[in-house]
Amino acid sequence: LAQAVADSNATRVLRAHVSRRSVMCTVAVAPDQTWDPAPPDSLIQYDAGASTVRISFLGGEELSLSTEAGATVGDLKRNVIALKGKTRGSNFGLLIDGRQLADCELVTPFAAASLTAVYSASDWSYRTMSADKSEVWLVGPYDPFFSEVYARMRANVEPEHWVPPPPNHPTCSNLAKQSLGATVTASCNTWGSRLEAEERLNNLVRLGAMHGDPRFAVGMDYFEFKSSKSSRVLTIDLGQLTVLVRVGFMLSSACPECDVTIETCPDTEASTWLRQGLAEYRSGGNNLYHALLDVQPLRARLIRLECHRSSPRFGPVFAYGWEESDFSGVAPREPGALIISVDTSED
Repeated sequence: LAQAVADSNATRVLRAHVSRRSVMCTVAVAPDQTWDPAPPDSLIQYDAGASTVRISFLGGEELSLSTEAGATVGDLKRNVIALKGKTRGSNFGLLIDGRQLADCELVTPFAAASLTAVYSASDWSYRTMSADKSEVWLVGPYDPFFSEVYARMRANVEPEHWVPPPPNHPTCSNLAKQSLGATVTASCNTWGSRLEAEERLNNLVRLGAMHGDPRFAVGMDYFEFKSSKSSRVLTIDLGQLTVLVRVGFMLSSACPECDVTIETCPDTEASTWLRQGLAEYRSGGNNLYHALLDVQPLRARLIRLECHRSSPRFGPVFAYGWEESDFSGVAPREPGALIISVDTSED
């Protein structure tokens, strides 16, 4: 707009309009300071035109795209995805000199540069149902059915809500993770045998995409047994022989008080279950909805949780310890009685 005024020798701009593709202004040429409006033929249009942006992919392929003036990096990314596609659930970024560009940045300053396209796992991806509910889809930024607002609420379990690791074993980690090979089965399920039921059950070994296991984020975020069934048992197979020092589970804030027997087995196929103790959950009004069991280092592959009194609404299960090959502490004892410690307070 300033250039238009200078080119017309105008001293005042009377009307201006700025669009994505052009700048139009009516100017008054009044060297005698009378400020007479300019005639219609003094209307000057400056077409900002389109910027051409070069994008390089890690495989060596290059792509040139024209963008309108005022286009943002977010607009450019959507255009690239429309042309090149993207694995559902992944993230797509554009980098310049190692810096990832924000979606809100304008494209114009980068017209003379070469941008690098990068596909990566998204911390905000989550699992959802297809439109006809026949499939479960992993969705991430720029995918159909993805909502950033929803992802920030439901995609990940915040660490402050986790069953904490035992403070006297700083090198242990949670091994009850689907990405590490853990699986879970249940004797019954209040949602029946539908896809949603299976996904909610598998959420017991998922903490979210940020932690390596995208969660199913449709409907209720907990697992619940069918109330009419007398047998309510969860079996977690860690997928490997481990040395455990703490077993625990999260519970929904609306969960009733409950008692859960915890048993373990070191074998691939459960031949004999070894009873470790009873975890009692009692709501203390402290906003910590979990129960845990501390043990001396113990070899285990399978964990069984059997519920009594009422059916809890389970969140993720935690099994803190080490893969047996990585354990470097005191030799794990043979299965036997465990030291029970149920934590429902902040201390």
